[in-house]
Amino acid sequence: MKTNLEKWNHYKTLIDHRASEYMDTISAVIPKNFYMINVFQNKVYECEVLKRIYSIQGLWYNGKKPTKKDIIKIAEIYEQKIDFTPDKAFFEYKYHWGDGGTARTAIKINTLLSSNGAWLNKEDAEMALIIERKLYEENKAFDEQHKKDPSYDYPSNGYKFLGWLNSGITDKEAYQKCFDLKHRRIGVSHNRRGSENTISCPICKIYYKYDCSD
Repeated sequence: MKTNLEKWNHYKTLIDHRASEYMDTISAVIPKNFYMINVFQNKVYECEVLKRIYSIQGLWYNGKKPTKKDIIKIAEIYEQKIDFTPDKAFFEYKYHWGDGGTARTAIKINTLLSSNGAWLNKEDAEMALIIERKLYEENKAFDEQHKKDPSYDYPSNGYKFLGWLNSGITDKEAYQKCFDLKHRRIGVSHNRRGSENTISCPICKIYYKYDCSD
């Protein structure tokens, strides 16, 4: 090895080999593709897996070629014990969007294997889309039915005011009950500064305000 680039590539190959051996323990088989969903477009789209990658901090150099300092850094990374974890193991993939456009990104291997927003089987993705789309339509209908504008008169329509989040809710029990039941709420912004915002629950008939201005 004569040049810094040759030295860099040597250490990089050794580190990549270690990472590959670790990723084999998670998923020895690299799938050719997988599927994701777009609920808003009501669409299942295919993603092409390009390779496995493991993210290691500091494993890069600036400029066209590595410097002596870069070689020292990558040598230290190689010589130390790397604490491999599943959260840093990814599949790099590409997908098509719009009119012929493509994009590349990455997904955690465990995310794909656990079918958490991505699926190896197209039929599973299609079933997930049906479920998510139904929920989306229900939420959309709920928002439309209960939508409010800044002039809405909450007290006259039977809503109880719980105060401002910034200074403390007056009825914490009512607030917590609504939160625990995971009721869908309606938000209204009263100005562009964000100094007054109203959140209401049409089910519990409560509302409160918060200020998110600078």
